[in-house]
Amino acid sequence: MLAMGASSAIFSEELFAAADPVKKTSKEDLFQVSMAGYTFRNFDIDKTIEYLKRVNVNYLCIKDFHLPLTSTKEECDAFHAKLKSSQQT
Repeated sequence: MLAMGASSAIFSEELFAAADPVKKTSKEDLFQVSMAGYTFRNFDIDKTIEYLKRVNVNYLCIKDFHLPLTSTKEECDAFHAKLKSSQQT
C-alpha cells in the first residue's frame, strides 16, 4: 500500500507539471477567487458588495437580478462604476 501511495504521488506531480504550461514570471498569485452572483440573490448590490469585501473577494459573477438583462447602457455603466469604485470586478 505504501508503494502504491508513492507511485500515485509521483504520477500526480507529473500530471500537474504537464497540465501547467504557464510559467510564472512573478511571485504574484495567479489564482483569483470569484463569487457566484446567485449566492447573493436575496440581497441588493450594495449589501452584496459589503459581503464580498468582508470575505476579501474582488470578483463577482453578475446575475440578472442585480443587473437585469433589460438594463439600459446608462444603467449598465452606473452598475459597473459602482463595482469599480468598490474595487470589485
